Amino acid sequence: MPPLYDAMDLANALRDDALPALQALEDRPHLRERDLRRFEDDDPPPYESSTEYGLSQEDRAMFDAPLTEAERQPVASSMQYPYLAETRYALEESVQRERVNSWARCHSNPEVRRLLCPIGSGEKISLAERRCAVISRHIIKRRWQKLGVWNPKWGIPEPFTDGSSSPYRKDRIGGWAWQHDDTPGALWDKKDFDPLRRAVELRQGLRFGEHAPVQPRSHLTASASKSQAEAFITSRPWFQLSVEMVERSKRLLRIDDWGRQRRDNSNIIQNWKDRGDWQDKWNATALGRHVVGWKWRHESPSPEPDDLSGVQTMAGLELTPSETDAFEKIPNAPPTPPPRSPSPIDLTEVPTNPFTRMMQNMRRAQLAAEAAAAAGEAADDGNGDGDVANLPQPDDEHPGGDQPPHPSLPQPAPTRASRRKKAMPPPEEPPRPLRRSARIAALAARQPPAPVKPQPTRQTRGGKGQQSAKQAATADKNRSKQKELRASESGNPRRSVGVDG
Repeated sequence: MPPLYDAMDLANALRDDALPALQALEDRPHLRERDLRRFEDDDPPPYESSTEYGLSQEDRAMFDAPLTEAERQPVASSMQYPYLAETRYALEESVQRERVNSWARCHSNPEVRRLLCPIGSGEKISLAERRCAVISRHIIKRRWQKLGVWNPKWGIPEPFTDGSSSPYRKDRIGGWAWQHDDTPGALWDKKDFDPLRRAVELRQGLRFGEHAPVQPRSHLTASASKSQAEAFITSRPWFQLSVEMVERSKRLLRIDDWGRQRRDNSNIIQNWKDRGDWQDKWNATALGRHVVGWKWRHESPSPEPDDLSGVQTMAGLELTPSETDAFEKIPNAPPTPPPRSPSPIDLTEVPTNPFTRMMQNMRRAQLAAEAAAAAGEAADDGNGDGDVANLPQPDDEHPGGDQPPHPSLPQPAPTRASRRKKAMPPPEEPPRPLRRSARIAALAARQPPAPVKPQPTRQTRGGKGQQSAKQAATADKNRSKQKELRASESGNPRRSVGVDG
Protein backbone atom coordinates (compact mmCIF):
# COMPACT_ATOMS: atom_id res chain seq x y z
CA MET A 1 0.00 0.00 0.00
CA PRO A 2 1.45 3.43 -0.87
CA PRO A 3 2.14 5.89 1.96
CA LEU A 4 -0.74 8.03 3.17
CA TYR A 5 -0.06 11.75 3.42
CA ASP A 6 -3.43 13.38 4.09
CA ALA A 7 -7.12 12.68 4.70
CA MET A 8 -7.79 12.30 0.98
CA ASP A 9 -5.23 9.49 0.66
CA LEU A 10 -6.72 7.78 3.71
CA ALA A 11 -10.25 8.01 2.28
CA ASN A 12 -9.07 6.60 -1.06
CA ALA A 13 -7.28 3.73 0.69
CA LEU A 14 -10.41 2.86 2.67
CA ARG A 15 -12.55 2.92 -0.44
CA ASP A 16 -10.16 1.07 -2.76
CA ASP A 17 -8.44 -1.43 -0.41
CA ALA A 18 -10.04 -1.80 3.01
CA LEU A 19 -13.72 -1.94 2.03
CA PRO A 20 -13.21 -4.51 -0.78
CA ALA A 21 -11.19 -6.72 1.61
CA LEU A 22 -13.93 -6.57 4.26
CA GLN A 23 -16.56 -7.31 1.62
CA ALA A 24 -14.57 -10.35 0.47
CA LEU A 25 -14.41 -11.68 4.05
CA GLU A 26 -18.15 -11.19 4.41
CA ASP A 27 -18.91 -12.97 1.14
CA ARG A 28 -16.63 -15.95 2.01
CA PRO A 29 -17.03 -16.88 5.69
CA HIS A 30 -14.67 -19.84 5.45
CA LEU A 31 -11.75 -17.53 4.62
CA ARG A 32 -12.55 -15.34 7.62
CA GLU A 33 -12.69 -18.38 9.95
CA ARG A 34 -9.38 -19.67 8.62
CA ASP A 35 -7.69 -16.31 9.27
CA LEU A 36 -9.10 -16.21 12.80
CA ARG A 37 -7.84 -19.73 13.56
CA ARG A 38 -4.40 -18.79 12.26
CA PHE A 39 -4.11 -15.84 14.63
CA GLU A 40 -5.50 -17.82 17.57
CA ASP A 41 -3.07 -20.71 17.13
CA ASP A 42 0.13 -18.69 16.63
CA ASP A 43 2.03 -17.64 19.75
CA PRO A 44 2.81 -13.92 20.10
CA PRO A 45 6.38 -12.86 19.33
CA PRO A 46 8.71 -12.78 22.32
CA TYR A 47 8.90 -9.40 24.07
CA GLU A 48 12.34 -7.90 24.03
CA SER A 49 13.07 -5.17 26.52
CA SER A 50 15.12 -2.34 25.10
CA THR A 51 17.34 -2.41 28.18
CA GLU A 52 17.80 -6.19 28.22
CA TYR A 53 18.18 -7.06 24.53
CA GLY A 54 19.79 -3.93 23.10
CA LEU A 55 23.22 -5.58 23.20
CA SER A 56 24.49 -9.09 22.98
CA GLN A 57 25.07 -11.05 26.16
CA GLU A 58 28.82 -10.58 25.99
CA ASP A 59 28.54 -6.83 25.34
CA ARG A 60 25.91 -6.49 28.05
CA ALA A 61 28.16 -8.09 30.65
CA MET A 62 31.02 -5.83 29.60
CA PHE A 63 28.73 -2.78 29.71
CA ASP A 64 27.19 -3.44 33.14
CA ALA A 65 30.49 -4.04 34.94
CA PRO A 66 31.53 -1.42 37.54
CA LEU A 67 33.92 1.35 36.53
CA THR A 68 37.61 0.85 37.10
CA GLU A 69 39.93 3.35 38.76
CA ALA A 70 41.17 4.53 35.36
CA GLU A 71 37.59 5.14 34.24
CA ARG A 72 36.48 6.96 37.39
CA GLN A 73 39.11 9.68 37.06
CA PRO A 74 37.77 10.96 33.67
CA VAL A 75 34.25 10.84 35.09
CA ALA A 76 35.27 13.19 37.92
CA SER A 77 36.95 15.55 35.46
CA SER A 78 33.86 15.57 33.22
CA MET A 79 31.67 16.64 36.15
CA GLN A 80 33.44 19.96 36.62
CA TYR A 81 31.15 21.92 34.32
CA PRO A 82 27.83 20.52 35.67
CA TYR A 83 29.02 21.25 39.23
CA LEU A 84 29.47 25.00 38.60
CA ALA A 85 26.93 27.36 40.13
CA GLU A 86 26.69 29.34 36.90
CA THR A 87 25.72 26.18 34.98
CA ARG A 88 22.90 25.34 37.35
CA TYR A 89 21.73 28.96 37.50
CA ALA A 90 21.62 29.30 33.71
CA LEU A 91 19.49 26.14 33.46
CA GLU A 92 16.98 27.21 36.11
CA GLU A 93 16.92 30.82 34.85
CA SER A 94 15.97 29.65 31.36
CA VAL A 95 12.99 27.70 32.72
CA GLN A 96 11.95 30.47 35.12
CA ARG A 97 12.14 33.14 32.42
CA GLU A 98 9.79 31.10 30.25
CA ARG A 99 7.35 30.83 33.17
CA VAL A 100 7.45 34.61 33.70
CA ASN A 101 6.90 35.20 30.01
CA SER A 102 3.90 32.86 29.93
CA TRP A 103 2.44 34.56 33.01
CA ALA A 104 2.83 38.04 31.49
CA ARG A 105 1.51 36.99 28.07
CA CYS A 106 -1.98 36.24 29.44
CA HIS A 107 -2.04 38.89 32.18
CA SER A 108 -5.01 41.24 32.43
CA ASN A 109 -2.83 44.24 33.33
CA PRO A 110 -1.64 46.00 30.14
CA GLU A 111 1.37 47.44 31.97
CA VAL A 112 2.63 43.93 32.79
CA ARG A 113 2.19 42.81 29.19
CA ARG A 114 3.93 45.92 27.84
CA LEU A 115 7.00 45.53 30.06
CA LEU A 116 7.46 41.74 30.03
CA CYS A 117 5.77 40.42 26.89
CA PRO A 118 5.35 43.19 24.30
CA ILE A 119 4.10 42.73 20.79
CA GLY A 120 6.92 43.35 18.36
CA SER A 121 10.44 42.24 17.65
CA GLY A 122 14.04 43.36 17.82
CA GLU A 123 14.83 45.83 20.60
CA LYS A 124 11.41 45.47 22.24
CA ILE A 125 11.90 41.75 22.80
CA SER A 126 15.51 42.23 23.94
CA LEU A 127 14.50 44.77 26.62
CA ALA A 128 11.58 42.59 27.74
CA GLU A 129 13.94 39.60 28.16
CA ARG A 130 16.20 41.70 30.36
CA ARG A 131 13.25 42.57 32.62
CA CYS A 132 12.18 38.91 32.75
CA ALA A 133 15.76 38.00 33.71
CA VAL A 134 15.61 40.36 36.71
CA ILE A 135 12.33 38.81 37.89
CA SER A 136 13.64 35.27 37.29
CA ARG A 137 16.74 36.05 39.32
CA HIS A 138 14.50 37.30 42.16
CA ILE A 139 12.49 34.05 42.18
CA ILE A 140 15.57 31.79 41.97
CA LYS A 141 17.24 33.75 44.76
CA ARG A 142 14.29 33.17 47.11
CA ARG A 143 14.23 29.45 46.28
CA TRP A 144 18.00 28.99 46.74
CA GLN A 145 17.95 30.94 50.00
CA LYS A 146 15.49 28.36 51.37
CA LEU A 147 17.93 25.64 50.31
CA GLY A 148 20.87 27.49 51.89
CA VAL A 149 22.96 27.58 48.71
CA TRP A 150 22.58 31.23 47.69
CA ASN A 151 25.78 33.27 47.74
CA PRO A 152 25.24 36.89 48.90
CA LYS A 153 28.11 37.97 46.65
CA TRP A 154 26.08 37.18 43.56
CA GLY A 155 24.74 40.38 42.10
CA ILE A 156 22.29 41.00 39.31
CA PRO A 157 23.73 39.59 36.08
CA GLU A 158 24.22 42.22 33.41
CA PRO A 159 23.57 41.25 29.80
CA PHE A 160 26.25 41.63 27.19
CA THR A 161 26.20 41.25 23.43
CA ASP A 162 28.79 40.53 20.81
CA GLY A 163 28.22 43.87 19.08
CA SER A 164 25.53 42.60 16.73
CA SER A 165 21.87 43.58 16.70
CA SER A 166 20.74 40.11 17.73
CA PRO A 167 18.17 40.12 20.58
CA TYR A 168 19.87 37.07 22.11
CA ARG A 169 20.63 37.78 25.79
CA LYS A 170 23.49 36.22 27.72
CA ASP A 171 24.24 37.22 31.30
CA ARG A 172 27.60 37.82 32.88
CA ILE A 173 27.61 34.96 35.40
CA GLY A 174 30.97 33.46 34.50
CA GLY A 175 32.61 34.13 37.88
CA TRP A 176 29.88 32.74 40.13
CA ALA A 177 30.94 30.17 42.74
CA TRP A 178 29.12 28.40 45.52
CA GLN A 179 29.12 30.10 48.90
CA HIS A 180 31.33 27.43 50.46
CA ASP A 181 33.90 27.52 47.65
CA ASP A 182 36.67 29.83 48.85
CA THR A 183 38.81 29.37 45.72
CA PRO A 184 36.67 30.48 42.77
CA GLY A 185 38.38 30.18 39.44
CA ALA A 186 40.73 27.39 40.60
CA LEU A 187 38.24 24.69 39.76
CA TRP A 188 39.60 24.15 36.27
CA ASP A 189 43.17 24.01 37.51
CA LYS A 190 42.72 21.15 39.99
CA LYS A 191 43.34 17.69 38.60
CA ASP A 192 41.81 15.96 41.61
CA PHE A 193 38.92 18.14 42.64
CA ASP A 194 37.89 16.80 46.02
CA PRO A 195 34.06 17.13 45.90
CA LEU A 196 33.79 15.52 42.48
CA ARG A 197 36.31 12.79 43.26
CA ARG A 198 34.53 11.89 46.49
CA ALA A 199 31.13 11.82 44.72
CA VAL A 200 32.45 9.39 42.10
CA GLU A 201 34.26 7.25 44.70
CA LEU A 202 30.98 6.79 46.59
CA ARG A 203 29.67 4.96 43.52
CA GLN A 204 32.60 2.56 43.41
CA GLY A 205 31.57 -1.04 42.76
CA LEU A 206 28.08 -0.19 41.42
CA ARG A 207 26.95 -1.93 38.26
CA PHE A 208 24.88 -0.11 35.65
CA GLY A 209 21.38 0.64 36.97
CA GLU A 210 22.39 0.34 40.65
CA HIS A 211 22.46 3.32 42.96
CA ALA A 212 23.78 4.17 46.40
CA PRO A 213 21.28 5.41 49.00
CA VAL A 214 21.47 9.13 49.75
CA GLN A 215 21.32 10.45 53.28
CA PRO A 216 18.28 12.77 53.62
CA ARG A 217 19.17 16.45 53.76
CA SER A 218 16.53 19.19 53.77
CA HIS A 219 18.78 22.23 53.39
CA LEU A 220 22.10 23.73 54.37
CA THR A 221 22.38 25.68 57.58
CA ALA A 222 24.49 28.75 58.17
CA SER A 223 26.81 26.72 60.42
CA ALA A 224 27.45 23.99 57.82
CA SER A 225 31.09 23.23 57.10
CA LYS A 226 32.66 23.30 53.67
CA SER A 227 32.66 19.50 53.35
CA GLN A 228 29.00 19.33 54.37
CA ALA A 229 28.08 21.97 51.79
CA GLU A 230 30.01 20.12 49.08
CA ALA A 231 28.38 16.82 50.00
CA PHE A 232 24.94 18.46 49.85
CA ILE A 233 25.55 19.75 46.30
CA THR A 234 26.96 16.45 44.98
CA SER A 235 24.10 14.42 46.50
CA ARG A 236 21.34 16.36 44.75
CA PRO A 237 19.26 14.54 42.09
CA TRP A 238 20.37 16.84 39.28
CA PHE A 239 24.04 16.13 40.04
CA GLN A 240 23.56 12.37 40.48
CA LEU A 241 21.73 12.13 37.14
CA SER A 242 24.64 13.90 35.43
CA VAL A 243 27.08 11.45 37.02
CA GLU A 244 25.14 8.45 35.71
CA MET A 245 24.98 10.00 32.23
CA VAL A 246 28.76 10.45 32.15
CA GLU A 247 29.33 6.91 33.48
CA ARG A 248 27.11 5.52 30.74
CA SER A 249 29.18 7.28 28.06
CA LYS A 250 32.37 5.81 29.57
CA ARG A 251 30.84 2.30 29.58
CA LEU A 252 29.94 2.63 25.90
CA LEU A 253 33.62 3.12 25.12
CA ARG A 254 34.19 -0.49 26.21
CA ILE A 255 32.35 -1.65 23.10
CA ASP A 256 34.65 -1.45 20.09
CA ASP A 257 31.99 -1.52 17.38
CA TRP A 258 30.32 1.88 17.00
CA GLY A 259 27.28 0.21 15.47
CA ARG A 260 26.82 -1.87 18.62
CA GLN A 261 27.22 1.29 20.70
CA ARG A 262 24.32 2.86 18.84
CA ARG A 263 22.19 -0.25 19.37
CA ASP A 264 22.45 0.24 23.13
CA ASN A 265 19.09 1.48 24.42
CA SER A 266 19.97 1.76 28.09
CA ASN A 267 17.62 4.39 29.44
CA ILE A 268 18.78 5.93 32.71
CA ILE A 269 15.59 7.92 33.19
CA GLN A 270 13.57 4.71 32.86
CA ASN A 271 15.70 3.16 35.60
CA TRP A 272 14.92 6.13 37.84
CA LYS A 273 11.22 5.71 37.12
CA ASP A 274 11.37 1.99 37.91
CA ARG A 275 12.91 2.56 41.33
CA GLY A 276 10.60 5.55 42.10
CA ASP A 277 13.19 8.33 42.10
CA TRP A 278 11.87 10.18 39.05
CA GLN A 279 9.24 12.92 39.40
CA ASP A 280 6.88 13.96 36.62
CA LYS A 281 7.68 17.65 37.00
CA TRP A 282 11.25 16.87 35.91
CA ASN A 283 10.10 16.05 32.37
CA ALA A 284 10.52 19.71 31.38
CA THR A 285 13.65 20.41 29.36
CA ALA A 286 15.78 23.52 28.96
CA LEU A 287 18.97 24.03 26.99
CA GLY A 288 18.61 20.45 25.74
CA ARG A 289 18.58 18.84 29.21
CA HIS A 290 16.03 17.70 31.76
CA VAL A 291 15.52 20.15 34.60
CA VAL A 292 15.90 17.82 37.58
CA GLY A 293 15.14 19.26 41.01
CA TRP A 294 16.97 19.57 44.30
CA LYS A 295 15.11 17.08 46.52
CA TRP A 296 14.59 13.31 46.54
CA ARG A 297 11.20 11.81 47.26
CA HIS A 298 12.18 10.69 50.77
CA GLU A 299 13.31 14.21 51.68
CA SER A 300 11.24 17.25 52.58
CA PRO A 301 9.40 18.84 49.66
CA SER A 302 11.53 20.98 47.42
CA PRO A 303 10.81 24.72 47.41
CA GLU A 304 8.36 25.15 44.60
CA PRO A 305 8.57 28.06 42.15
CA ASP A 306 6.63 31.11 43.25
CA ASP A 307 3.01 31.12 42.12
CA LEU A 308 2.55 34.31 40.07
CA SER A 309 -1.16 33.81 39.34
CA GLY A 310 -2.18 36.07 42.24
CA VAL A 311 0.18 38.93 41.31
CA GLN A 312 -1.83 41.73 39.68
CA THR A 313 0.79 44.50 39.36
CA MET A 314 4.54 44.82 39.12
CA ALA A 315 4.66 45.96 42.74
CA GLY A 316 3.22 42.60 43.79
CA LEU A 317 6.48 40.87 42.82
CA GLU A 318 8.14 42.35 45.94
CA LEU A 319 11.50 43.07 44.33
CA THR A 320 14.35 44.19 46.54
CA PRO A 321 15.66 47.78 46.20
CA SER A 322 18.65 46.66 44.14
CA GLU A 323 16.42 44.57 41.89
CA THR A 324 14.00 47.49 41.52
CA ASP A 325 16.86 49.77 40.49
CA ALA A 326 18.07 47.23 37.94
CA PHE A 327 14.53 46.82 36.61
CA GLU A 328 13.92 50.56 36.26
CA LYS A 329 17.35 51.14 34.72
CA ILE A 330 16.31 49.15 31.67
CA PRO A 331 15.17 51.76 29.09
CA ASN A 332 11.80 51.71 27.45
CA ALA A 333 11.60 50.56 23.88
CA PRO A 334 11.21 53.31 21.25
CA PRO A 335 7.70 53.72 19.85
CA THR A 336 6.86 51.62 16.86
CA PRO A 337 7.11 53.79 13.71
CA PRO A 338 3.99 54.03 11.57
CA PRO A 339 3.87 51.73 8.58
CA ARG A 340 5.49 53.23 5.52
CA SER A 341 3.36 53.85 2.48
CA PRO A 342 4.36 51.87 -0.60
CA SER A 343 6.89 53.71 -2.73
CA PRO A 344 5.57 54.99 -6.08
CA ILE A 345 6.57 53.30 -9.27
CA ASP A 346 9.70 54.90 -10.68
CA LEU A 347 8.94 55.43 -14.37
CA THR A 348 12.37 56.86 -15.17
CA GLU A 349 14.19 53.58 -14.58
CA VAL A 350 13.99 50.80 -17.10
CA PRO A 351 13.01 47.67 -15.14
CA THR A 352 14.37 44.20 -15.78
CA ASN A 353 11.53 42.34 -14.13
CA PRO A 354 8.73 41.58 -16.65
CA PHE A 355 6.04 42.15 -14.04
CA THR A 356 7.51 45.53 -13.06
CA ARG A 357 7.78 46.48 -16.74
CA MET A 358 4.11 45.63 -17.24
CA MET A 359 3.11 47.78 -14.25
CA GLN A 360 5.23 50.66 -15.59
CA ASN A 361 3.55 50.47 -18.99
CA MET A 362 0.13 50.49 -17.35
CA ARG A 363 1.13 53.60 -15.39
CA ARG A 364 2.31 55.31 -18.57
CA ALA A 365 -1.00 54.60 -20.26
CA GLN A 366 -2.88 55.96 -17.25
CA LEU A 367 -0.85 59.19 -17.25
CA ALA A 368 -1.36 59.64 -20.99
CA ALA A 369 -5.13 59.21 -20.59
CA GLU A 370 -5.17 61.76 -17.76
CA ALA A 371 -3.21 64.25 -19.88
CA ALA A 372 -5.59 63.81 -22.84
CA ALA A 373 -8.62 64.31 -20.60
CA ALA A 374 -7.11 67.47 -19.10
CA ALA A 375 -6.38 68.87 -22.57
CA GLY A 376 -9.95 68.21 -23.68
CA GLU A 377 -11.37 70.00 -20.65
CA ALA A 378 -9.09 73.00 -21.25
CA ALA A 379 -10.19 73.20 -24.91
CA ASP A 380 -13.87 73.14 -23.95
CA ASP A 381 -13.38 75.92 -21.38
CA GLY A 382 -11.38 78.25 -23.69
CA ASN A 383 -13.30 77.99 -26.99
CA GLY A 384 -16.71 79.07 -25.74
CA ASP A 385 -19.47 79.13 -28.38
CA GLY A 386 -17.91 78.12 -31.66
CA ASP A 387 -14.52 79.75 -30.97
CA VAL A 388 -11.91 77.54 -32.60
CA ALA A 389 -9.08 80.04 -32.51
CA ASN A 390 -7.73 78.84 -29.18
CA LEU A 391 -7.50 75.14 -30.09
CA PRO A 392 -3.93 73.80 -29.86
CA GLN A 393 -2.32 74.04 -33.27
CA PRO A 394 0.07 71.38 -34.55
CA ASP A 395 3.67 72.47 -34.68
CA ASP A 396 6.95 71.06 -35.79
CA GLU A 397 7.85 69.48 -32.44
CA HIS A 398 4.57 67.60 -32.10
CA PRO A 399 3.22 66.86 -35.57
CA GLY A 400 -0.36 65.76 -35.83
CA GLY A 401 -1.35 67.56 -32.63
CA ASP A 402 0.13 64.97 -30.22
CA GLN A 403 0.43 66.02 -26.60
CA PRO A 404 3.92 66.45 -25.13
CA PRO A 405 5.08 63.57 -22.93
CA HIS A 406 4.20 63.65 -19.25
CA PRO A 407 7.05 65.07 -17.12
CA SER A 408 7.15 61.91 -14.96
CA LEU A 409 7.68 59.70 -18.03
CA PRO A 410 11.23 58.98 -19.21
CA GLN A 411 12.28 61.52 -21.86
CA PRO A 412 13.54 60.14 -25.20
CA ALA A 413 17.18 60.61 -26.04
CA PRO A 414 17.78 63.73 -28.21
CA THR A 415 18.58 63.07 -31.87
CA ARG A 416 20.76 65.06 -34.25
CA ALA A 417 17.75 66.60 -36.00
CA SER A 418 16.18 67.70 -32.72
CA ARG A 419 19.44 69.32 -31.59
CA ARG A 420 19.69 71.17 -34.94
CA LYS A 421 16.14 72.45 -34.55
CA LYS A 422 16.86 73.75 -31.09
CA ALA A 423 19.98 75.57 -32.34
CA MET A 424 18.06 77.39 -35.18
CA PRO A 425 16.26 80.66 -34.32
CA PRO A 426 12.53 80.25 -33.92
CA PRO A 427 10.53 81.27 -37.08
CA GLU A 428 8.31 84.33 -36.99
CA GLU A 429 4.78 83.25 -36.49
CA PRO A 430 2.02 84.95 -38.56
CA PRO A 431 -0.47 87.02 -36.61
CA ARG A 432 -3.19 84.87 -35.29
CA PRO A 433 -6.79 85.86 -36.16
CA LEU A 434 -8.68 87.81 -33.57
CA ARG A 435 -11.25 86.14 -31.49
CA ARG A 436 -14.92 86.70 -32.20
CA SER A 437 -15.37 88.95 -29.19
CA ALA A 438 -12.39 91.12 -30.25
CA ARG A 439 -13.78 91.50 -33.79
CA ILE A 440 -17.17 92.64 -32.45
CA ALA A 441 -15.47 95.23 -30.21
CA ALA A 442 -13.43 96.67 -33.13
CA LEU A 443 -16.51 96.97 -35.37
CA ALA A 444 -18.41 98.85 -32.68
CA ALA A 445 -15.52 101.29 -32.25
CA ARG A 446 -15.62 102.32 -35.99
CA GLN A 447 -19.34 103.39 -35.94
CA PRO A 448 -20.20 107.09 -35.07
CA PRO A 449 -21.74 107.68 -31.73
CA ALA A 450 -25.51 108.01 -31.63
CA PRO A 451 -26.94 111.56 -31.12
CA VAL A 452 -27.80 112.46 -27.61
CA LYS A 453 -31.53 112.97 -27.17
CA PRO A 454 -32.47 116.04 -25.15
CA GLN A 455 -33.91 115.28 -21.83
CA PRO A 456 -37.32 116.88 -21.21
CA THR A 457 -37.41 119.41 -18.43
CA ARG A 458 -39.75 119.02 -15.61
CA GLN A 459 -42.70 121.42 -15.62
CA THR A 460 -45.02 122.63 -12.96
CA ARG A 461 -48.72 122.29 -13.24
CA GLY A 462 -49.20 126.07 -13.38
CA GLY A 463 -46.89 126.74 -16.42
CA LYS A 464 -47.69 123.59 -18.41
CA GLY A 465 -49.76 125.42 -21.06
CA GLN A 466 -47.28 128.26 -21.58
CA GLN A 467 -44.33 125.89 -21.94
CA SER A 468 -46.03 123.76 -24.62
CA ALA A 469 -46.86 126.91 -26.68
CA LYS A 470 -43.28 128.07 -26.66
CA GLN A 471 -42.10 124.64 -27.78
CA ALA A 472 -44.56 124.65 -30.69
CA ALA A 473 -43.32 128.05 -31.87
CA THR A 474 -39.71 126.96 -31.69
CA ALA A 475 -40.47 123.82 -33.68
CA ASP A 476 -42.17 125.86 -36.43
CA LYS A 477 -39.12 128.10 -36.73
CA ASN A 478 -36.80 125.14 -37.05
CA ARG A 479 -38.90 123.54 -39.77
CA SER A 480 -38.97 126.73 -41.76
CA LYS A 481 -35.19 127.11 -41.56
CA GLN A 482 -34.70 123.54 -42.76
CA LYS A 483 -36.98 124.15 -45.77
CA GLU A 484 -35.03 127.26 -46.73
CA LEU A 485 -31.76 125.44 -46.41
CA ARG A 486 -32.89 122.58 -48.65
CA ALA A 487 -34.20 124.99 -51.21
CA SER A 488 -30.95 126.93 -51.34
CA GLU A 489 -28.92 123.75 -51.65
CA SER A 490 -30.98 122.51 -54.58
CA GLY A 491 -30.74 125.88 -56.39
CA ASN A 492 -27.01 126.65 -55.83
CA PRO A 493 -24.97 123.57 -55.05
CA ARG A 494 -21.52 125.37 -55.01
CA ARG A 495 -22.69 127.78 -52.46
CA SER A 496 -23.96 124.99 -50.33
CA VAL A 497 -20.58 123.35 -50.47
CA GLY A 498 -18.83 126.54 -49.49
CA VAL A 499 -21.22 127.16 -46.74
CA ASP A 500 -20.66 123.64 -45.50
CA GLY A 501 -16.95 124.01 -45.69
